[in-house]
Amino acid sequence: MKSILAKYWFFVGIAAMVAVAFAVPGVGAFITKWNIRLVGMFCSFFATGLTLVTRRIGVELRNVRGILTGLISCFVLFPIVARLLGWAWFGQDVQLLVGICILATAPATMASGTILTNLAGGNVALSLMFNVTTHFVA
Repeated sequence: MKSILAKYWFFVGIAAMVAVAFAVPGVGAFITKWNIRLVGMFCSFFATGLTLVTRRIGVELRNVRGILTGLISCFVLFPIVARLLGWAWFGQDVQLLVGICILATAPATMASGTILTNLAGGNVALSLMFNVTTHFVA
């Protein structure tokens, strides 16, 4: 059980917060009032940052090919695929197609980009560089 919690702590935390929100809805107002979610986000990023090797960030700064591939896929490939799929499913409804293209172009959030990359055993330094770059470009 301990190894499962250590491996899937992020998902367990999300499930626990959903359960608390359904059981005690007033907690959400308290969290919003006192900005507790910012503390939770800080703790998540801090824990992820502790696992990063500083040298890897320098290496990924020089990884132009990886960052350019991510930028092209985020700002060119995803919107084209979203436009084609949106056109196939929704036809000529311009408002839906514009919304789909905006969603497809939005950069990845730090939670999905960095924390989930860490949980999957991926390249966290490249994920961090990609997130920073896409947010800067957007």
